[in-house]
Amino acid sequence: YSMIAEDLKPNRLEVAKDVISSFIDSLETDRVWLVLFSGKPFTSVPLTFDYDFLREFIANISMKTIDRRYGDLWWTAIGDALVLAYDGFDAEDEREKVIILITDWEANAWIDPITALKLLKENNIRTYTIWVWGTEDTFIEYVDSFGFKEKIAVWGIDEDTLIKIATETGWKYFNASSKQALEGIFSSIAELEQQEIEYATIEKREDAYEPFLYMLIFLFLLFIGLVYHKDINIW
Repeated sequence: YSMIAEDLKPNRLEVAKDVISSFIDSLETDRVWLVLFSGKPFTSVPLTFDYDFLREFIANISMKTIDRRYGDLWWTAIGDALVLAYDGFDAEDEREKVIILITDWEANAWIDPITALKLLKENNIRTYTIWVWGTEDTFIEYVDSFGFKEKIAVWGIDEDTLIKIATETGWKYFNASSKQALEGIFSSIAELEQQEIEYATIEKREDAYEPFLYMLIFLFLLFIGLVYHKDINIW
């Protein structure tokens, strides 16, 4: 329920949905999949190139998407979400694999995020972490099943863990305190990923040329040797 806090207007959830959809608009050749999580992660959309379906699904996400009538779904299972995100990748696909974790709360259920971090590091999964948080003092109005309203303070983030996850997988942690900040973060991620793709392409091209270069050098030296050998015979 913290995602309906209005420190980001109209609320955190709607801002995140809008910015993620815009980010998907910038993609062309990346497969994307989506994991929603609360006290448990859910594979919401498996790996796909169908960006239109992704945007439609995201537009329809609401607080009712995950039924929190079950007590264990009230928590924030960041570690489990990271593990499920890893499991959803195609192991035979040699392309770079990236996780973008967005949360507004600290991990407080099931798998320790640091345990999940070990899995990500062992398998070279780059991870960006984003903390969505507008102000220090934020409240939400919760209406229970009997219709009673309650004002609840929204707090709780383990920034150190988010920083650790990002930096130890070789990438970055961001703090989004406004919609504009979140838009800037996703623009930065898109730019960083594009730079990585260009670097990888150049590196692969260089690797592809090297065997031919060595062969040409060998043939050239062989040619010189034969000519030199022939000159000696003539003389």
